[in-house]
Amino acid sequence: MLDGISIYLLIAVICVILLAFFAVMGGVADFDAGHDIDIDMGMDGGIDAGDGFGDFGGAGVSPLSLPVILMWGTTFGSVGGILESMGGIDPLIIPAIAAIVGILGAALMFVALVKMSKMAQSDSAVNRKNLVGEDGEVWVPIKPNQSGKIVIDTKERGRGIFTAYADEELATGTPVTVIEAKTSGLKVKKIQGE
Repeated sequence: MLDGISIYLLIAVICVILLAFFAVMGGVADFDAGHDIDIDMGMDGGIDAGDGFGDFGGAGVSPLSLPVILMWGTTFGSVGGILESMGGIDPLIIPAIAAIVGILGAALMFVALVKMSKMAQSDSAVNRKNLVGEDGEVWVPIKPNQSGKIVIDTKERGRGIFTAYADEELATGTPVTVIEAKTSGLKVKKIQGE
């Protein structure tokens, strides 16, 4: 104990306060460790420095994300404080027991976050064949034998960007219609009269 305050309880209190903060701010269910950074080099660009829960990059929930670590600290501190207050337990064994129980608490938090993440996901995949006949706009110029990008407002996921190709050169902003869907992209043609 440090002047009457257990270091274990201090760890637990700090971690529980941070967990509560993230819960109130929506951080436990949607914590994003990354930030968008804009770089201006004559063009607008961006770098995404994070992928949500994955503190170390990648998709999904990381077992070392902040909510999981805070859960470990809360459990470790609480169990350590309880064992310390009981007395009669070797002070060298208390942190080992608290760490093991903390790992179990963090594992439960991880499993809960993975389940919440899966429940929050919806299937927003766009069936390219359903885009035939849809109108869009060229986003990245298309040249014959070279693909570009088009933007289409889809029912499944709103505005989507798709790889496209055409028999003629199409500049950015050209209105187009999808005439064929293949795995390599969408074949488009310029909307006549535009």
